[in-house]
Order: sequence, then C-alpha cells, then structure tokens
Amino acid sequence: MGRWLPRSVLCLFALPMLAQEEPWFPGSTYDARVPAPKSVLGYEIGEDYTEHLHMTEYMRRLEAATGRVKVFRVGESNERRELLLVAVSDPGNIQKLEQYRLAVEDLRDPRKTAETRAREIAANTPAFAWMNFANDGNESAAFETGIVLAYHLAAAQDPVTSKILKGVVTLIYPAHNPESHSRHVAWMKASATGNPDPAAQEHRGDWRMDTNNNHYQIDLNRDAAFLSQSETRVIVREIHRWNPVVFIDHHGNPDRFFFPPWALPINAQLDKNARRWAETYGKNIAAAFDKNGWPYFTRNVFDIYYPGYYDSYPALNGATGMTFETDGGGNKGLAYQLPDGRVTTLRDGILHHFTGAMASLLTTAENRAARVLDLYNFRASAMKDVAAEKVKQFVLVPGKDPSRAADLVELLLQHRIEVHRTRGAFQSAAAHDYFSDKTERRNFPAGAFVIPANQPQKRLLRTLLDRETPLDQEFLDTVREAKSYNDTAGEAAPKKPYGFYDINAWSLPMAYCVEAYWTEDVLEGPMDPVTARPAPSFAAPAAAQFAYLFPWNTKGAARIVAALWKEGFQLALAREPFTLGGRAFPGGTVVVRTRTNPDSLHARLVALAAANEVEVLAANSAFVEKGKDLGDASVVDLKKPSIAVICEPPTSATAYGAIWFLLEKTYDIPFTAIKGGDLGGTDLKRYNVIVLPDGQPEGYARIVGEQGVERLKNWVREGGTLVCVKGAALWASGEKVGLTATRERSAEPAPKEKADEKKEPPKRLEAVPGAFVRVNVDTEHLLGTGIDGPVVALLRSNLVFKPAQKAARVGTIDRERPVLAGFAFEESREALKDAGFLWDEPAGHGHVICFADDVTFRTFLYGAHRLFLNSILLPPSSRW
Repeated sequence: MGRWLPRSVLCLFALPMLAQEEPWFPGSTYDARVPAPKSVLGYEIGEDYTEHLHMTEYMRRLEAATGRVKVFRVGESNERRELLLVAVSDPGNIQKLEQYRLAVEDLRDPRKTAETRAREIAANTPAFAWMNFANDGNESAAFETGIVLAYHLAAAQDPVTSKILKGVVTLIYPAHNPESHSRHVAWMKASATGNPDPAAQEHRGDWRMDTNNNHYQIDLNRDAAFLSQSETRVIVREIHRWNPVVFIDHHGNPDRFFFPPWALPINAQLDKNARRWAETYGKNIAAAFDKNGWPYFTRNVFDIYYPGYYDSYPALNGATGMTFETDGGGNKGLAYQLPDGRVTTLRDGILHHFTGAMASLLTTAENRAARVLDLYNFRASAMKDVAAEKVKQFVLVPGKDPSRAADLVELLLQHRIEVHRTRGAFQSAAAHDYFSDKTERRNFPAGAFVIPANQPQKRLLRTLLDRETPLDQEFLDTVREAKSYNDTAGEAAPKKPYGFYDINAWSLPMAYCVEAYWTEDVLEGPMDPVTARPAPSFAAPAAAQFAYLFPWNTKGAARIVAALWKEGFQLALAREPFTLGGRAFPGGTVVVRTRTNPDSLHARLVALAAANEVEVLAANSAFVEKGKDLGDASVVDLKKPSIAVICEPPTSATAYGAIWFLLEKTYDIPFTAIKGGDLGGTDLKRYNVIVLPDGQPEGYARIVGEQGVERLKNWVREGGTLVCVKGAALWASGEKVGLTATRERSAEPAPKEKADEKKEPPKRLEAVPGAFVRVNVDTEHLLGTGIDGPVVALLRSNLVFKPAQKAARVGTIDRERPVLAGFAFEESREALKDAGFLWDEPAGHGHVICFADDVTFRTFLYGAHRLFLNSILLPPSSRW
C-alpha cells in the first residue's frame, strides 16, 4: 500500500516544506547548540506522527541544551504516561521561576494584597502564558505544535521571540490527553497513506482507537468543572499553581481555522474586561493570518459558556481563555481535500497553530504589566460586585448521605473555593431552596457547610453553584428567531441551527442531589474553614448476634455490597421500613446475617464501613418494634449479578466510557464488556444483566439484527434483565423491535376522530439542549430503593416517552415543574410534563428496564446514579 504523500514529496500538492534550517517564524535563526526536532526524532515535524515517549525525551533534551527551558513532571495518566509541563523563557526568568510564581500567587487574594503591592508585582513580574496541547489527543496537529513551539522558544534568535522570552514565561503542556493521542498515532501509523480523498479509510478512525477521549473514554475537554478524571485533577491543580494570564487550548479540525473573539453564549461571570481582551487577542491573531492570506472564522460555534471547557475554566480563573481549532491533521490525516478543492496537510495545521500561538504570546509580552495586574483586578472586582448582588452565600446540609456532601465540598476545595463549617445552628432570614425555589426564613443545623460569595473565587463558584447561569439576551434572541423561521419555513427547508454547543445546566448541588440553599444574608456565627475533605465518621459496629444493618441510600453502601459479593458473603435487602432498637430504618436497608456468613464478617464489615464512610449497626434479634421482622418474606436475599455491558458500535464511546468508569472506579462493580458485533455469538446465559448504553438506534438495528433481537427476547423471558439507555431505549421501543411496548411520542399515531380518517403522528419536538429535569420516583418499586426524594437528571434530546400500560412508571418527569434549570422551548416543557423517564416492563421471568436519558452522562449526576445502580444490582435478586 503506497503513500499518496510520502514524507519527502509533500510538495506534490504545491505545499512548501520547511527544511530544518528554515524558520517557523519569519526572520528567525536558530541556535545550533539546541537540538532541532529532526536531530532527535529523525523527521521534520509534520512529516510523521510523534510518539508520546519520544516527545518527553525531546523536551528533556531541550532542557539539557539551554537555560531557557525547565521541565516539570506534574503527574501521570491512567495508563501511566508522563504528564510534563515545560516552562520556556529568558534564562534569567527561569532562574527566578519560583520567585515569580509565588509573587503571582499573591495576586489571587485582594484581601491580603493591597493594590499598591499588586501594581508593584505587575511591574516586575513576567506573565505566565499556558499553551495547552492534545486535550483532544486525536487532533494531532496540536501535539506536534507543542514540540515546534518548545523548540522555537528554546532556540530562536530574533527580536520578536526575544521580546516574548523577556516578558513571558510560556508554559507548554504538550500532552493533556496522552492516551487519546497515543491511540490516534497507533491508528495512523498502521493505516495512513497520505491519501487526501475524504473517503479514504484513514480518515475514518476505529471506534476505540480514534476517539478524543481518555483511557475511560471520558471527554477531558468537558471535565474541568467535575474533575472526575486523574488527568483533569492534575491540570487544574497546575492552573491554580501557576495562574496564567492567557490560556490557549489547541484543537482541530474544521475546514477553516477558528480563534476568538468568542461565540455566544458567553458565561455571565466574564466581565467586560475579559471580553475586551478576547477581542484584542483575536484582532492580533487575525493580522498574522491576514499576512499569509489564510482563511479563518471567529465569533461562531465555539462558545465560552459551559465551565468544563479549557477556555472557559481558565477564563473563570482570571486568564484570557481561548480555543484554537486548526484546519489540518487529526481525522484529516497527513493530507485532506477540502470541499473547495484545496488540500490541507498536517503541517498546515501545525503552522497555523504555531502562528496563532506566537501572535498571542507577542500580545501578552506587549501588555505584560496590564495582563499580570488583571489577575488581581479580576478577583477584586468580583468581590466588589457582591455588595450589589442578592446572592451572599450558599449553604449545603449534609443530610442523609453526608459522604456525598463531603464529595462536593472536596471538589470545591480542589477549585480553590473557600468553604466553612458551622459550629452551631444558625438562621437565615431569606434562604432560597434549590429544588422548590421557595424563599423563607430557615434554620440550619450545626455542621452545615457555608460558601460565601464574597471571596476571590466568586466568579467560578457562582458559575458552579448557581442553579443556572443566564444566557446572553442577544443569544436568546437569535435562538428564538431561528425557531420562528424553522417553524414556518416548511419541512423541506434547511433548518437554522440554534447555537447550543453543549449542556446549559450543571449546578453542582443539584447534580449531587445535596440539600442546598442560597441566602440573601450572611451568617455571622462561628465557623471554621474547611481545608480538607470533611469525611464523615461513625462508630464501628458492635458484634452482632443476628445481623448487621446499613441503609442502601448512600454511595458507600453500593461499594460495601460489591466488596462483600466479591468475597462470597451473603446479603439480603429489607424492602419495607422497620424500627429496631428505637431506631427507624428505611425500606432498602441491607441485612447481612451472621449465621449465613463466616466468622470473619464482623472484622470485614468494620473495615469496609470505615473505608466507605457508612454507618453499620448491629442487630441482635430479628424481632422488630415496628414493621415486618427481619425474617419476613419481604426481606429478599440478594443474588450477585453477572453484568455484561455492550461496547464499541453501536454504542456511543462516551456513554460506554461513563458506565465503565463508574462501575470500575467509583463503585468497584465487576462487569464484562462485550462488543456489539459479538452479541449474536455470545452465550447470554452467562449473564443475568445486560446493559445497552446510549447509541444510535440505527446502529443497534444494523448490528444486533432481527436474530439478535429474538435472542435477547428469549434471554429476558428466561429471567434476564435488559437495561436500555436513551438511544438504545428508542431502538428497543421501535415497533419492529418490540423489546418494550412503550413508544416514543413521535412514533405514536394521533387519535383518529373518525374511523376512516388518517392522522399524522405528532411532530418530533425540538431537542432539549442539556437541561436539568425533576424526576419523581416511585420509592415503593424495587428500582426506587434508597431514593428519598426527587432526582435531578439531565435531558439532552427530543425524546418523550409514554410508558405502556403494563409498564411500571418508576421515574416520571414532574408535571408542575419539569425543567429545573437550563433552556427548553415552551412546547418541549409542556410535552415533558408527566413523561416517562425510567420504566420497567416484565417479560416472562425477566424485565426490560429503560432510561429516557443517560444518568451516567459525564459521571457527574451523583444523585441519579442510584437509579442506574438499582437497575443492574437489584433485579437478579427480586420477587417483583
């Protein structure tokens, strides 16, 4: 198989190559003592793909060759690849790097640093500028650009680069997501020929090998707010350690290069000064591109609203956050023919990234003192604004699952948000309940967590904790204009996009389902600052004569059950509430009997309870004071589930990845991953639970096929539990599939007024672009076990299900207030009222359980996880 674009003949398409001695930056020469990439890697950057290990070797070679470079090993990825941060600047700045870092740190807190001192620091300190690469690791031009930029700043000798080196410490993060990059490189090295034909197989990467996700198929470019992944926690820690004034996240691969000014919507916590700087950088980058005649676009598609991106997150911490989307490399491979006939190459993508980065660094150097002082003013102005705002503080009540509240507090601390804990009870005259939106005088218990708005991280904490972040009115106007056009233009007319790039609800207290309030007044009582995770602790259980008891409604309970199952212990579940020893136990209490388990049970439970922050109590008798005794038939023996989760096509990689991560890392529940294409040849009797993650219904139809559907139906009838999530549920509800009798709204024929009259089915609704909905749960049903109130779920579709008559409506979207936070068109809100979210349909001895949307999405909906856990852990044991 020959290469269409051999490394030595890329010029066949009239695209000039750069020899080693030719500069990436016009007018520059390079210090011969500093190794050029080719001398270490064996090829010019852009001719081939660089392995992660070779990149780390090259960065250390640069450090050894020049005083301009300092390499820090800041962590490692899930697959144990090094995470490096490379500082490049004038040797004098490198020698004083820690001194400068600490000086900039002082700018974070205007309460401790006077404005005169802040101005002095700004006048005498270089600016830190972060260049982020390979966040989406399969966007290959970014990774290669990190190498080029490091070499250029380490070796270049020209006036512009000298100005940058004197005024800026450039922090190069060459591989934010090394797993994604390494998979992409392996794919391309095995398959790429340089064929620019868009239909060539090299531009259609394998499901697993060519995603932009990390080891667990989690999209790191959406994780900055939630910090679910180890790679995310490393980079966020370093952002707070170095406090950059500009942060550029290099991506790809549209057909034209994108850089700011930002698209709408813009996060409401970003002030006019932040927007002005985005304009300034954008104009200067545009000037550099215009000199070369390169096409680009701005103010479109790539917004800065959702806080999980790596332009918005740094921006909410005081930097000018920017996304670059280059037009070469990535799935465009070594070369790719664009719709206008031009051929873009990997090298083009690198050169465009490099040019934008240099223009941004020069802008930072020319405005060094102002940019450094902005770090101070960003926080000082935010704190000043609090006086005129209604929101004065947030209150979190630990409630029935203090471990979940502790998880949320720990997350806030990692974001450098200040949290306090009250020593005594206190009262607020105007407390707003997150879930009911009631405002009333409220008493709070001792031990509640208080997050004051008046603190340096005010802009970030308001974004993360507010029930919703308002959308720009200008953006909403364009959405409504597009909606009006789409409603009247006719079905054949092209539809205008609404411009929602990602979800628009993410409030952390709601996602965690922690009892939360915001108040219009400030607590004056005694409080202590929280400096580490406030882990709840309970007394170890006494030795029990009959059984050990713990409630099922906590995160730790699922981990304990999974651990005991792994070790062969026998467990049971009390379905109904009871009172024992004067203490009320809820329905869904786990019962671990002493007689049916080995003598090691006590010691094991003591250890597991402490490790998982769960209160375990001893019961010396099965006789209860109220309710049904612990030997009653309502106490169901729990059977260890054997779980299979379908992966690869037809599933969404991120949907499978979220389930994978939650089961393996969060709850330690074993499962078997089975390729969708292997489902037909797998002995299904090995499993009593099969999970079909979200995926395209057409993909499920194609890959599972009619024979596969019949196999699944037979398996369910024989006692299996089939769990279908979102797209899989839509496929399962199809009339030709018939795994569930439930139908989606648009698939249901409208009622006929006359016997001979034909009615069209209701038109499909506009999609809800990621809003929080309130799901009311039937707590009497097995799948509602351990749920003690409404659950917050995220809706990202236009699917509305009406469960069939024979189905149990376990989770239903609230009739009075279906949407708790986020945007939804009014017609969608109406249609969602009383719609099915989670339902169970019996079939023979088994069950089909369907979710209208994915409660494992991005792993952050901790309050809703219980619904998914119940669906996979409890059905094999049940007498429904």
